[in-house]
Amino acid sequence: MDCVILREVGTVLEKLGGPGNKPVIFLTVHFETLANSYFRSKYARILASLPRYTERHLILNVQDIASGVPNSRYRQIFTSLRQLVLGFTFEVGPHWTDFAAIRDLPIIAMTLAGHESLEMSEIETLFRRARERNASGDRWTTTHSPARPLR
Repeated sequence: MDCVILREVGTVLEKLGGPGNKPVIFLTVHFETLANSYFRSKYARILASLPRYTERHLILNVQDIASGVPNSRYRQIFTSLRQLVLGFTFEVGPHWTDFAAIRDLPIIAMTLAGHESLEMSEIETLFRRARERNASGDRWTTTHSPARPLR
């Protein structure tokens, strides 16, 4: 499904490619799509077929990031896509703690997936962990992505 969406976005991007009309595009993709080598290759081929300006204007928001993925696996996945996009954001749950695993990757922001049972204290905990990692030299932004309303 992610490949179909990317292909459809490609037709829209061609129309947005005029001078002075090059917005930054934030496109969601599931981690499992990128983790599977067949679908990652297919996704990369579609990315490569997009207008050249998207290399500096497309951010992939990677959803459904599992805990415990080692840095080497992230490198394997994102190295092949890095030259085709501006960067990546990770959409994670409130209990995600694997900041060290993404320390030296082109992750430009973290987004917090909203859940029906999400409490403000859970959001604050993730932001606190991110700030602690930022204080140790890691750089990224954290934002809340309300898939569902907060309580």
